[in-house]
Parts: sequence; structure tokens; C-alpha cells
Amino acid sequence: MEPLDRRFHPIRADLAAAYLVDRIDAPRYADGVRQQVIQGALALRRAPRDDAPLDTELLYGEFVTVYDAADGWAWLQNEADRYVGYARAPGLTTNIHQPTHSVRAVATFIYPEPDIKTPPLNRLGMGARIAVIKQSGEQSGEQSGPFSRSASGGWIFDNHLASIEDHATDHAAVALQFLGVPYLWGGKTSLGLDCSGLVQVALDRCGVCAPRDTDIQACELGASLGSASIEGAISGDFSDLRRGDLVFWPGHVGVYADSDTFVHANATDMAVATAPLQTVSSGVLAATGDKITDIRRL
Repeated sequence: MEPLDRRFHPIRADLAAAYLVDRIDAPRYADGVRQQVIQGALALRRAPRDDAPLDTELLYGEFVTVYDAADGWAWLQNEADRYVGYARAPGLTTNIHQPTHSVRAVATFIYPEPDIKTPPLNRLGMGARIAVIKQSGEQSGEQSGPFSRSASGGWIFDNHLASIEDHATDHAAVALQFLGVPYLWGGKTSLGLDCSGLVQVALDRCGVCAPRDTDIQACELGASLGSASIEGAISGDFSDLRRGDLVFWPGHVGVYADSDTFVHANATDMAVATAPLQTVSSGVLAATGDKITDIRRL
């Protein structure tokens, strides 16, 4: 049997998730406790240390299952993309609020009052989930202005929120909103993100729950255009490509908008940047010897 990928299966030498009891042997198993993220962006690390590699970030309002907690760290699995790792326990709560809205802006703030002059309580990135209990215009005996009140406390600018079912339709356009954001391995917000994080956040805004890492995205997202289209793109023929197609290299991915606009978070610019796909393809080939491995359409 092929070994289970520990990025997406809660397996340690001493412990495993109870749902894996029929698939692996472990000294003990845990059912886990469902919790919710209460920090704007909560680092998910490979080990319970602040200097451990950042694998990804958990966004405010996301749900996780915590299988173990010790010394201020929680070992958990994210419900959305199934990623497993360690996060600081104070960034989580068992006081669950079912989200009604998500953040549609690149970033926004939670204020203690419906007043932009008050010091923000939290900074939220696109895709953060919010349980709204009061929206502007509702009668409650107080004037909220253009703000919505969160069930967990605080106020968020109305126009930065969308109903949880209100999705964007152009993930290329969403990705382009992040132009200039610095590159950060494992990042998923406008403070910094990486190539697969940019794709994941953009697709999430469009209602698509995408895997976190490029190797899994290249297997599970959409359908491959096939070798002819890939070879055509490598040689500079983009006639088969459409806006929104995902272009993959080993360990890298970006979004095709048009022949002059390919958007990707990359370590060459150390930012989210655009360039003609032919320029990017030639640059990757010159730097690493890698060619485009797949082009996938949702």
C-alpha cells in the first residue's frame, strides 16, 4: 500500500487521527476537537516551533480539527484543504460561529466599534469567514453606518464582505488584485503569499476549494489541455489557452489572463507580478531547465 501523505493525513509516530484506524497502525488514536481560527492569519508550521518552516496559513473563521495540544501548540488538520501541521493554540477557539459571509477585499479590518478611527482588533485577508449578526440598515437602536457586526465581536466594513454564497467568476481578475504583494513561502494574504497560495485564494473567492500545494493542484484542479497544447505554449503558441487556465512547472504555478498577462507569485520578482507567458516560460527554462509540465482548465 502506498504510504499516506503526511501533509494531508494526521499521522505522527505517537498518534494518528481516529478516522485512519483502518489504514495505519499507531500507538494511539484521537477523534480530535473541532475548533475555529480567530487570528487573521495563523501560521501552520511543520513542527511546534516558531522557527519551523511555514507550510501554509489558516485564515480567520476557518475550521480545524485539533488532535493534540501541548506547550501552547495545537497539532491539527484544516477542514478546507486537509493540510496538517502545528499552530499556536491561542489563535483557535472552541466557541464556534457558523460563517455567513467572507472577505472579498484583498484585506480589511475588524474594529471594536463601527468607527474607522478606533484601533482595529484584527486584520483579515481575502477568504476570511465571518458570522454576521447585524448588517447596515437593520433596526437595532444603534447607528452602525456602513458596517456589519460580527458574532465574535467587532465591526467590518460592509463593502469588504460578500455573502458566503456570493462568489466571483473570474479567478484571473482576483489574482491580479494581489499585484505587488511580496512573495512569502507558505503565505496566503496580502502581507505575503506564494504561487500556490495565490491560486488557492483566487479560486476560493470563486467558490472552488483548491488544494494547497502545486503538485496536488496539478493533479486535482480541472482537466489537462493535453500535450499538444502544452508543447504549443512552450513554443509560444497560446491559441489553445483561455483566460483562467492554470500553467504549471515543477513546483510552480500561475494564472493565464492573456498572452501578455500571466500572473504569478514568484521568487524572481519576490512579489506577485505579471509578464507575457512566453517571457516567463523562457525565463524558467533558462534559470532551471524546467519546461511547462501541464496546463489545466477549470
